[in-house]
Amino acid sequence: MDSVGISRRSVLGGVAAAMAGSGCLATGKTTQPRASDWPQRGYDAGGTFYKDAGSPPVEDAEVAWAAVVDNSLYEAIDHRWHDDWRWNHYRDLTYQRHIGSLAYKYDRTPLVTVGERAHLSGLEDSIVDLTDGTKTERDDCEDRALVGAARTDTYRDGMLVGTGVSDGADCRGRCHVLQGFRPPTEDRAWCEGSKRWTAGAPQDLPATAVAGRIEDGTVVTVVPESEPPYRVVGIDADDGRIEWENTVSHGVHRLRVEDGVAYASVVGEDSGEMTILDDSSIRQRVEIEPTDLLEAVRDGVAYLRDFRTDEAPPSIKAVDAASGETRRLLDGSTVSQRIGGTPTGVGDLVVGPDRLFASVNTENGDEGAVLALDHSDGAIEWVRQFPGWLRLCGTDDALYVAGYPHTYALDPASGGRLWSVRLPPSPSFGPGVYRPVVADSKVLVPLERRLVALEEP
Repeated sequence: MDSVGISRRSVLGGVAAAMAGSGCLATGKTTQPRASDWPQRGYDAGGTFYKDAGSPPVEDAEVAWAAVVDNSLYEAIDHRWHDDWRWNHYRDLTYQRHIGSLAYKYDRTPLVTVGERAHLSGLEDSIVDLTDGTKTERDDCEDRALVGAARTDTYRDGMLVGTGVSDGADCRGRCHVLQGFRPPTEDRAWCEGSKRWTAGAPQDLPATAVAGRIEDGTVVTVVPESEPPYRVVGIDADDGRIEWENTVSHGVHRLRVEDGVAYASVVGEDSGEMTILDDSSIRQRVEIEPTDLLEAVRDGVAYLRDFRTDEAPPSIKAVDAASGETRRLLDGSTVSQRIGGTPTGVGDLVVGPDRLFASVNTENGDEGAVLALDHSDGAIEWVRQFPGWLRLCGTDDALYVAGYPHTYALDPASGGRLWSVRLPPSPSFGPGVYRPVVADSKVLVPLERRLVALEEP
């Protein structure tokens, strides 16, 4: 393990000045994300896909570079349109302990940006220099997953959080466990950085889910077991120690975190449940429909969408964490009156401070829609339609809509088009487009085998 990894956040204030010259130790609080980091807003543990830092293109944009990447992980974790129901068992975080299920890991941003690097983790690890699109391929991280990056008080260079292979007695080398890594220098893969900790240190956990939510230096994840109750744990991103833990009585398909409160949901063929918990109590247990999928949490409200695109009209619900009350923000009949084509399901959600944005799929799949909704009553403020499947992320100044062959920037208040850019062709058999990512001055658009960067001319 590299230098000064054992310092705890609780004692940093008194020792920072004395140790400022040593290794990676920071001189003060450094837990805030940087403008280049993604996920953002406390590492977006709530899954809002809304970023309030950076300066991505607003008035105009052009293609800065396009890197060809041989990375099939996009297909495994980002097919949200039709496969949600089929793969729910494999995406259950309470059972994801063996390497065999890693190919179906779910519910994570398809790439992580830290500083001037984009890490694409999968069967191969692609490292793309954000300044010019230069790419390096590594194969050292096979059967591992990069979960995210944490800015901690202890390490100036931050912490990469990913999965390693556990050597626990019950695992026989076949279990995953979250680990903290020093961000690599030069062109090494993320897992080639020196390991700083294993979750549960100093008594390592035998296994964790191959996913986690990072908020302000804490990694929240699930400990797999053969039967309930299941442990939800908060891991200190400085040294891997367990800061807190609680239990849920059901499996966990989806996990969101906001302000130290975890939202854990599960759905089955006939029913679903969401538990809202903190480090010491169960705040709410909410019954949800078997077609409700937890998407995002912001300001104490959980947002769920209907995921049975072939069987149900679009549906978005909001669950208040304080009262447990559920209200419907969007239903299919309202959408049908506003768009051309029959709506079949809700895709991406972006949750901003004042508005909720959603993409809606149509029957033939050729003309998707983007909606802006009022948080309070679900009133539709504007609707825009574009060709193809539409993927979303947002900032204070623009809603970015990735389609194919064009990507658009819209005014969040009016839906007016700010700019559109034609994407270069993808070197693959299909024009798959995945959720755009805001990385400081660039918008990154992942295609099936290409990563495209858009910036101001």
